Amino acid sequence: MPGYGYRLVVPDQTENLLPANAPKSSYLLCGPLPLNPAQRFVGREREQLQIKRLIHENTRLISIYGGAGSGKTALLCKVIEDILHEPATSRPTEIVCLSAHNTSLSLPDAACELNKALDQRSRLDISLPTDSLVYEIASAFHERACLLLLDGLEAVQDETTGEIIDDGLRMLVENVITTGVRLRIIVTSRDPLSFMSRSLKTWERSVSLFEGLSVEQGSALLRLCDPDGVAGLRDAPNPVLQTISRAARGNPRVLENIAGLLLNDPSMTPSVLIANPDSLAKQIARVLVHDAMSRLSPSVRRVLQVASVIERPFTKEQFSRVADGLLTPEQIEQGLARLTRGSHLLFDRDTRQYRLREDDRPYIYETLPSETDNPFSPQALYQRVAQYSQE
Repeated sequence: MPGYGYRLVVPDQTENLLPANAPKSSYLLCGPLPLNPAQRFVGREREQLQIKRLIHENTRLISIYGGAGSGKTALLCKVIEDILHEPATSRPTEIVCLSAHNTSLSLPDAACELNKALDQRSRLDISLPTDSLVYEIASAFHERACLLLLDGLEAVQDETTGEIIDDGLRMLVENVITTGVRLRIIVTSRDPLSFMSRSLKTWERSVSLFEGLSVEQGSALLRLCDPDGVAGLRDAPNPVLQTISRAARGNPRVLENIAGLLLNDPSMTPSVLIANPDSLAKQIARVLVHDAMSRLSPSVRRVLQVASVIERPFTKEQFSRVADGLLTPEQIEQGLARLTRGSHLLFDRDTRQYRLREDDRPYIYETLPSETDNPFSPQALYQRVAQYSQE
């Protein structure tokens, strides 16, 4: 319907433009959501319930984390669409959304969008200095139960530390966490947030999407991507779809791309695609690993490359001995922390050991330089591991 997804200027016309099943109370969505997941959203029931519960508990900061294509934005939009149809007494009074997909994420941008939730007399002056503008926002929303959505926050996060690099936006998030203002924030990001003041992290509640959809959910998504049966997915046997879903690791974007491949190539069928399931899985893993590594700084990428030749779980001290002279202690410390936050490395708190995801190892290994005189070549790194093992 025209206007659905916007806060209208003329309030007495609002109900005429809402869907028939929309609540008849004041329309609270100030601006469009990044996408409409209603027609093709599958799974994540537990995460949906968790986010809704946290919203109803007035949690100050909710963070949705996951890799590229894991469905962070779709999950957020699905939850908000559901919230819109709840009774007015149980939901926020306004919902404001900023997405890195269609705007920059900064304090002035946030203020512009928040102005849509305010009447003319209460509008924020975005020309104010940063600290004054943060104070004005806190004052304007001190008693207003507004929900601010920051989608794609990794665009303004330090790639090593995870801290927000836009000073104004960082100050706003910290202000929301530390004061009694009723403004609440939900973020989506590939990289977990960090704060200079570590105590601020205790106010965050996070939802992880680093694991993909289940095999059954992935199969259902494949069928939804082929409603007319053109790609052969809609009517494909369950075992065929389950094989594709496993190879894609349940990643929604990868599954959608596979469906697009089949739709665009009449000579390709699901059965042909899975004729060599190992090859399919390797191609997909290579794409996922390449995408993940492209977001890492050179020093963090080096830490991951060294980890690819250590075939057993290792402690930080053991890694440091293998990488001695190749990476500084600071680079090792920051690299291991960054890779653990992003789930590139798995960390066991009991044993204090790190380990690489085995499915990723071959494709990280492929990124090692081939020159034998390069200290990061496979030969040079394996020699270091062997020397350490003999000590």
